[in-house]
Formats: sequence, C-alpha cells, structure tokens
Amino acid sequence: MKDQGQISNEVATFWITPNITTVDNITTWDYTNNVAFGGIPNDLNKQSYHEFKADTGFLDSGLWVTGLDWIKLGKTQIQKAPNSYAFIDNSSPNILLPQDLWDGYFWPMANNTVGLTCNSYSCFNNTATCDQISDIDNMQSLIFKLGLNEYTITPRAYAFSHDSMCTLGVSYTQFTNQVILGDPFFYNYVVSFDYGKSTIKIATSQVGDQNGASSSHNLSAGGVVGIIAGSLVTVVGVIFLIRYFMKK
Repeated sequence: MKDQGQISNEVATFWITPNITTVDNITTWDYTNNVAFGGIPNDLNKQSYHEFKADTGFLDSGLWVTGLDWIKLGKTQIQKAPNSYAFIDNSSPNILLPQDLWDGYFWPMANNTVGLTCNSYSCFNNTATCDQISDIDNMQSLIFKLGLNEYTITPRAYAFSHDSMCTLGVSYTQFTNQVILGDPFFYNYVVSFDYGKSTIKIATSQVGDQNGASSSHNLSAGGVVGIIAGSLVTVVGVIFLIRYFMKK
C-alpha cells in the first residue's frame, strides 16, 4: 500500500465498535473490528494519545509488545514483577492473564458471580445476555499499568453478549510474565501501531464500555484506508500480516 502511494505512513489503527439492538427490552450486542491504514482517522485523532516505544525484539515476528509494570484486580495489586510484558494483540478475542493470576484471583471472583458458570478456562451464561446479569456490576475491574499510564477494563467492558449469551472475555496464558491485551482492550481503547517509528499509541475509545457505548465511528481521514471486519470475527493473524499489506 505504501509502495503504491495509497498511504504515506506505515501506521495501522485498530478499534472495535458495538452494534446495539433492543427487542422486547432485551439488548443484544454485536461487535465490529475496524482497522485504518496510513494514520489515525479524523474522528479518532481528536483524542489524547499516550505513546510507547515497542520492544523491538518482538517486532520482527510482527508482535507489538511493551513493558508491563503491574496488574490490579479492583484495588488489589495481583502482579508486580520485573521483566513482564504486555502483548497488545487484536488477534486474540480475550484478555489473557498469567495462569496463576487467573487461578488465584480472577476465576474465584467470576465463579462467585451470580448468573455465571465457570469452567477451567472461561466464564459464561448460555441462556442470558450480560445485560440480564446484574451481579456483573459487582465484579472488579482489571487495571494494567503500562509505562506512566493506567488502563482500566471494567466488568461491563470485558463481559460481552452475543446471540442471547454472555461470555467474559478473560482467560489465561501459561506464560507467567506475559499478559495479552486482546479484544476487550480494543473495545475501550483506540490503538495505533507505527511501523516506521516502532511505537504504539493508545487513546481512550469514544465507545467505552457497554454502559456508555456510542455509535460506530466513520473513517474520514484523507490518506487513510479503512477496513471493517464482520461482527465478532477475530482478525486472525492480522498483526502478523499487516506489515505485508502496508508494503504492498
């Protein structure tokens, strides 16, 4: 795309927007993955972005990684370890915590939430939407500190409804010093990857969590090429393939 003059900057911006429908007082949420090549769309560029230097050791593999200072569940700090990393990856449908944090902190909280059923790796309700499960409001937010900034994912942001079901978008990874910030992070934050400068920019989404969601954004920036993927379709491998498309 850059070689063909379609974009001037090796930048890809990702965010997720909800499509909200209400029938018989039941609200259903579907989600659309959005990506813009070449920069940050005008309607998203009005926000204040925090910028991070990506760990260049991972970039050759197409992975966007930055340092992770700590993780909190509500007010409780559940991890503070040296040499920890946050993988910012919209090819993952979930936030993935280290397994010891899932087993010791998140899973017990979720399993005690009225209306949810938890197995060893996920929590869900197959007969009710998250909107119908009031006890989700009593769960704790996940807070991640990256550099000087804290990023909060509220329970209503990591709980999502689809086809009259509710699922928590949190699970675990077997790596003890890594967290993967997948789709729930992109529901709340606009993330821009700058391949030319090896930097990551993060801004609060205009959408936010489900309690304060707004309508979908329009791509309207000159020199920015937008792509919209289908509802709740994971953009599998997009972080690995994006460099190829941006060079085309």
